[in-house]
Amino acid sequence: MHEKSLLEAIAAAAAKFGSGRVVAEDVSGASLTYRQLLIRGFALSAALKKIAHAEKNIGVMMPSCVAAIMAITTVQLLGKTPAMLNFSAGVGNLQHSLRIACARSILTSRKFVALGKLDDVISALEGEFQIIYLEDLKAHMSLADKISAIFKSFFPRCFLPNIQPDDVAAILYTSGSEGAPKGVALSHANILANIEQVRLHLELLPSDRLFNPLPVFHSFGFTVGVFLPLILGMRQFQFPSPLRYKEIPPLVAKSKSTIFLGADTFYQGYAKTAAPDDFASVRLAVAGAEKLKDSTRKLYKEKFGVTIFEGYGVTETSPVLSVNTPEENRLGTVGRALYGISTKLEPIEGIERGGRLLVCGDNVMLGYLKADKPGVIQPQGDWYDTGDILDIDADGFITILGRAKRFAKIGGEMVSLAVVEELALCAAPEHAHAAVATPCDKKGEQITLFTECPTLTREMLIARAQEAKISELHLPRKVVALEELPRLGSGKVDYVSLRSINQSA
Repeated sequence: MHEKSLLEAIAAAAAKFGSGRVVAEDVSGASLTYRQLLIRGFALSAALKKIAHAEKNIGVMMPSCVAAIMAITTVQLLGKTPAMLNFSAGVGNLQHSLRIACARSILTSRKFVALGKLDDVISALEGEFQIIYLEDLKAHMSLADKISAIFKSFFPRCFLPNIQPDDVAAILYTSGSEGAPKGVALSHANILANIEQVRLHLELLPSDRLFNPLPVFHSFGFTVGVFLPLILGMRQFQFPSPLRYKEIPPLVAKSKSTIFLGADTFYQGYAKTAAPDDFASVRLAVAGAEKLKDSTRKLYKEKFGVTIFEGYGVTETSPVLSVNTPEENRLGTVGRALYGISTKLEPIEGIERGGRLLVCGDNVMLGYLKADKPGVIQPQGDWYDTGDILDIDADGFITILGRAKRFAKIGGEMVSLAVVEELALCAAPEHAHAAVATPCDKKGEQITLFTECPTLTREMLIARAQEAKISELHLPRKVVALEELPRLGSGKVDYVSLRSINQSA
């Protein structure tokens, strides 16, 4: 890929595949061709220019839909950077995200605010930030803007903003599963490199149809769910929430989607109501964000005839680092690192197997945006420390052992909280579990296991640990049953909330 920017890559795809090609649809019935994307984008950006604050970064608060693609493209065509806001994170996190990006305007949709019941959120934000609704931009659009947009759509590359490969394409945010979100500055070169890496790793065809239920504020949904299909000529179907389990499987069948994105929790939810043929058109089902359970994998193979391919990535790497493929699928691993990504493992005292993963490649972010220096990109050096503890076998297949922050130090020993969760999963495989560590005067730290299984007891875990010959250090001090574990929009467990629950218990 030789384009300098995402916009240039989209313009090149329009020329290659035809400007009249339908590239996006959503559940509302809206659809978008390359030509429509460019015309509307040029016109809306002219209108946005008249009213948006002068700051470089503009918050974008939208669900996964055709209008979200338009919002992102509009901001970029204005020569500005979309800061993708997690509307499910609460007012405090939204304010934090906007402040560290020095963004004073938010582009959203009246329809979305109404359907999402976000009026209180908007009310809390509008005192400090300018709220701009997509629907209202038309009032600021002159006839000249519309005619100019049509003309520009025939020669888009002549009218694109002057963007360099290392300019920031988007600001995404870390999940916040372990603490306050950090802004992640991804360049055009970063995202284009990752799309090319995925294309070289997997067989992807312009005839493919990608179904994306993941939020566009999540890096997987942003890069793989939106820009990869736009640039590779695929049709994409956007769905606003991965949690609407009953609605999604029939839509996958109706849209004849061949590629499906999800996380283990979501796959489990879809399987409960999906008909056996709802996933018949899917040839590539990819899972990320959390560990894929063996039970989920087996269920999809037996009920739907679908193999789920597990992958791994982090926001800071645009995001995909590795994924299994139909040709090379090693169960229990997340596949091999993509082309052009270098990896090394740093040993960690107290952990015998594997090490802390550091990566280097063209897809690695420009740097972080943090509260100590709002608006300033803070580079992280040549090698990015993922904070994940992994093992890489002789064939290059990667196994995730846990996060560095997800180890407890008990009696001087390093104990993986992921192993505690695996132990609980063996005892109650049909339910979700999450372990957190808290300070303890006697042993340094102690473990609390939260579970969605109402009948799981510590005695059951002791029995499983003895069978598996797992050290008693991995046994939680207490087991707390919750009707449902708190989760982030990406599907990951919200460990921050769990620690708060644990402290107040």
